[in-house]
Amino acid sequence: MGKINVNKSGFNVAVEDTDHYTQIGTIYDNEVWCYDKADTSPGYAVIKFRNSAGQVVKGYMLMTGFSNLQSAYGLHPSSTATLYDYSSSKNMAHDIFNVRHATTIYKPNASSMGISIPAGGQVAMRDSEAGDSGSSNPDWLLIRYYRTTATGTWQSIWGATSNTDYHGFVPVGLSKGSTKNTISVYGDW
Repeated sequence: MGKINVNKSGFNVAVEDTDHYTQIGTIYDNEVWCYDKADTSPGYAVIKFRNSAGQVVKGYMLMTGFSNLQSAYGLHPSSTATLYDYSSSKNMAHDIFNVRHATTIYKPNASSMGISIPAGGQVAMRDSEAGDSGSSNPDWLLIRYYRTTATGTWQSIWGATSNTDYHGFVPVGLSKGSTKNTISVYGDW
């Protein structure tokens, strides 16, 4: 699994190319970026981020020495709710995120569920998942519930997939922006 993060280090952090010498971008303070996996070079991570040209690209970030660089998205929800968790058969705390731009829900195999959440909708993930994202798409947030309006009824992914998948994914919208005011799926940071 990947992890969607907000840079809460208080610093702007360089993103490098595969050679680890050439800077290809910067992750600014309070900017969203996505951890993909550890790199073979000690201390580096493979990430996805939005570069200065507005493109979502892969880069390499030195992770050592920056406190709060990996502040998981799930630590910054817009609100929380207690919802039923079908995988554990009990009520659990869920983190709620708002949807600014219409987004599609995807199954774990990356095929569309055929469900679009319009602007003004919301998605929910278990509190314990704290920003988990897809392995193949680290900029897709793992979700358990969705609703098409902020006051609508919560719909479970479990029910939406005819009881075959406990979770789905939504792109957070790095192609639209990487700050709280521009990204498609956002919380409060």
